[in-house]
Amino acid sequence: MEYANTSNSKHLNGKDRAIVAIIPAHNEFDRVGKVIGILIKMPIINRIVVVDDGSSDNTSLAAASAGVDVIRLEKNLG
Repeated sequence: MEYANTSNSKHLNGKDRAIVAIIPAHNEFDRVGKVIGILIKMPIINRIVVVDDGSSDNTSLAAASAGVDVIRLEKNLG
């Protein structure tokens, strides 16, 4: 499992409460950026984490490029 921490990214809003959006993803390269873009605009969300469930495309790369935390599983766990 790989973990990319971008905790200084633009989606953190510095509020006291911690609301984390967790996005499960498997082969979502074409869509994950749009979903992240929508969530980043929501001021109530403090952190966004994409869990890449063994994708064979560049889902993790797309998520990391959007500036969110990524957990990448080597194989699909369902």
